[in-house]
Amino acid sequence: LYFSRRTSQVKISLSAGYRIEIGPGYKEPYPQYIFIKVVNTGARDVKLTGFGWRIGIIKKRYFYQVVDGIKMRSDLPIMLSFSEEASYLIDLNVEDNWIKRFVKDEILPKRRLNLFSLRVYASTSIGKTVYRKIEDSLKKELNEECDRQLNK
Repeated sequence: LYFSRRTSQVKISLSAGYRIEIGPGYKEPYPQYIFIKVVNTGARDVKLTGFGWRIGIIKKRYFYQVVDGIKMRSDLPIMLSFSEEASYLIDLNVEDNWIKRFVKDEILPKRRLNLFSLRVYASTSIGKTVYRKIEDSLKKELNEECDRQLNK
């Protein structure tokens, strides 16, 4: 019974980080993105229905990530079999990009607490939600944007 329950559980690997795209023919400033990657690491098929952000320790705030304006490498919703992945890019190459708006509206003025508690989440069709810390690269970019906005 233990092993049958264990293999039927939903297991997802989830990450969100800051990426710079470089390659032949690219010139500075290089395109910048927030990269979100979801991988099914369990034996059971998983239907990914969405993803977003959570801030807070006691009083939590949830933000569903709208997929308009996202470079979709994968569709939503998407069915993931074992070891299949879905990835998404949030474009930061616009004047009023996601990081600037998120810092202004949600991170400041309690920067340390909000950055410490910030999590990315992925939702599945069976009601399982997986939360993970953001990568240090994204935390660094959010922190630098906080400094820029506070020093205006």
